[in-house]
Amino acid sequence: MESYTQQFTQFTTSFPLWQYLSQRLFDQEQQLVINPRAFAQSYRVDFLEYCFSMVSESSNPGC
Repeated sequence: MESYTQQFTQFTTSFPLWQYLSQRLFDQEQQLVINPRAFAQSYRVDFLEYCFSMVSESSNPGC
């Protein structure tokens, strides 16, 4: 069984806290997400798409 500090540490390392807190309030291009779980899921999907685009660009430098 995990202790409270291990659970808290795991939460802070897996949740993009700084990105969540630094969302722009009145941005026309990106919608503000207030729900932390929805933000974390959206952030992970965006990050995965970004990583995939980096891998595909590096594997095909001539394209």
